[in-house]
Amino acid sequence: LLGPDAVTGIVCSTDMLAIAAISACRAHGLSVPGDVSVGGIDGISVGGLITPKLCSAVQPTQEMGRQALAFLRGLIKGQTNPQSLLLPHHLSDGDSIGSIRGSSRRRSSTRV
Repeated sequence: LLGPDAVTGIVCSTDMLAIAAISACRAHGLSVPGDVSVGGIDGISVGGLITPKLCSAVQPTQEMGRQALAFLRGLIKGQTNPQSLLLPHHLSDGDSIGSIRGSSRRRSSTRV
């Protein structure tokens, strides 16, 4: 998170990890999204209760479970054709993602 090669954005595999990443950024004196943008994947409701409000890729988790069960039932019945399915998803409104930056204040130091 710190130094000349520090990241400016983090995408976490779950919203809970994204919330922990926001906390870690703050612990290092970084602002979200000013210094680091943070996004999650889930769309859990607690993401809307934190500051800044978490930006998240919202997934239809109940439908994912239904489809997984249908695929499992097919395998049990002897179906061997691999299947894939794209379910609808969207990006939630959130304030944890900032604008793209070429370089930030904390990177303005010169290497010697």
